[in-house]
Amino acid sequence: MTGSIAILLPNWIGDTVMATPALRALRRGAGRSTRMVGLGRAAVCELLAGGSQLDELWPLPAPRRFPFERSLRLAARLRGARFDCAVLLTNGLGAALAARLAGINERVGYARHGRNFLLTRALVPPRDSERLRPIPAIDYYLEIAGALGCPAETPKMELATTTADEAAAERIWNRFGERKDRPTILLNNGAATGSAKLWPAASMAELAQRMVRNLDANVLVLAGASGEAGALRIVELAAMTSVMAMSETGVGLAKACIRRARLMVSTDSGPRHIAVALGVPVVSLFGPTDPRWTDLHSPLDLVVREEVPCGPCQQVICPHRHHRCMTDLNVERVWDAVQQQLTLISR
Repeated sequence: MTGSIAILLPNWIGDTVMATPALRALRRGAGRSTRMVGLGRAAVCELLAGGSQLDELWPLPAPRRFPFERSLRLAARLRGARFDCAVLLTNGLGAALAARLAGINERVGYARHGRNFLLTRALVPPRDSERLRPIPAIDYYLEIAGALGCPAETPKMELATTTADEAAAERIWNRFGERKDRPTILLNNGAATGSAKLWPAASMAELAQRMVRNLDANVLVLAGASGEAGALRIVELAAMTSVMAMSETGVGLAKACIRRARLMVSTDSGPRHIAVALGVPVVSLFGPTDPRWTDLHSPLDLVVREEVPCGPCQQVICPHRHHRCMTDLNVERVWDAVQQQLTLISR
């Protein structure tokens, strides 16, 4: 690969973190003389800021009412930059259409959503009969790099933080006052879509109390996709001065806070992936989602889940309205997992 490469990044935070081994493989295969530009949502660009795999990060145009207006505007920008190759890590039809309209000679990605004719090299995703076979997204993205002749790469994810985000995280740590130097554990009870992934706030609060009493730790609750209200509810129920909510938002700030943590307890959402990429052990609480899709290939990630007859259903809202895959997951099991993960890294 020579010249310049446009990389259409995944839409979701967790998926983008899982794509970092593929970005590393693409960089090794292309060499430093090749210009590599990542294009993605603003939050995705913020996530990858500070990293070394990409030369530039371009936020995608905001969506408009007309279905393909975003694709047309993206095509115009791609055409102006005269890219030699487009690597589609997103499965969207619109991204493939933009690359084709831009006249990029080589367009590589998976044959999904009827976009085969828009690609010059269409990879066939693994299937069991008519359904997609559950495979880790890390491996899924690495297959694309392999199809371009890139050398084999390890599945280790990687991220970096910026100086500005580290300064912002320091201001949050200062809120712990004289306890700021105590080990800090992060709780994340967020989900990008729906409520089915969430653990009960009362369970999160009880876990936070145990961390303070038994580990003499500070607890910081992230205000993720569930919003500030969800984080504040956990803090209210815990009712301890060493348990605080991070009301500030931003992917870069979240990265810097996670990097400082001794451990994180998280639902299956973006912060879980960020933690492992930054070398922080995680206890991952799984409910409706199938862990095979997001296996992070790391001992830093310990999955805890409750087996129920209806799961994993992959639904964003519990179709049976009992939410047992998460409500039946008791605090004792999660606490045991926390103690196990704390033996991995001494900070």
